Amino acid sequence: KKIITAGEGAVGKTTLLHRFIKGEFLADTRMTIGVEFFVEDIIIDGIVYKLQ
Repeated sequence: KKIITAGEGAVGKTTLLHRFIKGEFLADTRMTIGVEFFVEDIIIDGIVYKLQ
């Protein structure tokens, strides 16, 4: 299973994923041009989800 983050530019999608996966908040970031990939597997109720 996969969860995809999609939406308008400059709303915090990359910052949200970076915070979740790396445990760091990036206060000063620029809008991602193109695609940026983070990959992390999480387990919720015994189901493995791949965050990408």
